[in-house]
Amino acid sequence: FGMIRPFGTLHGVAVDEVTLRAGSLEASILTYGATLRDLRLAGRPLVLGLSTLEEYVEHGAYFGALCGRYANRIAGGRFTLDGTTYQVTCNERSRTHLHGGATGFDKRIWTVDELTADSVLFSLVSPDREEGYPGTVMLKARFSLLPSAVLSLSITAVSDAPTLVNIAHHSYFNLDGSADVLSHRLQILGEDYLPVDGHGIPTGGIVPV
Repeated sequence: FGMIRPFGTLHGVAVDEVTLRAGSLEASILTYGATLRDLRLAGRPLVLGLSTLEEYVEHGAYFGALCGRYANRIAGGRFTLDGTTYQVTCNERSRTHLHGGATGFDKRIWTVDELTADSVLFSLVSPDREEGYPGTVMLKARFSLLPSAVLSLSITAVSDAPTLVNIAHHSYFNLDGSADVLSHRLQILGEDYLPVDGHGIPTGGIVPV
């Protein structure tokens, strides 16, 4: 089975680190934020991570965390759903809701539901009106190490009422240990993109790549 070790405590609640191994690939994930703290291929580190829980709490850059209930930005922290307008927390310069608010999923402590040598299933309950969102959401996030050195992340969310759910994994990858990633290439198999304004808010347009 995968290995679990204590990683610290937050407000009196234990935070653990789960380590998975499969062939030459190894991953370490924290229950704090379901955060991918370390990913190594044949011993080579592939993601940026921090050494202590205190650093994660203080850093605030969402290193490796799962961001939600709504990743990215909501202008003014307001949205309308089924005719009702909701106000969610504005945690970016007091004018924008970013990555789930002041206490998004990245700052919550997830529960380990299942664990094997190469897979772990985390769960989290986001209660009704958390950060201002309607509906209680039941979340599952499974990290798996697959053959051919593949890290798979599958996320599901079930709500008991209409709500917004947009979860993102927020790792910082560096595949060759260089000082920057300017020589990396990323392929996204998409046909369109959403342009944004100067505050990072989508303009509402959909533009062909």
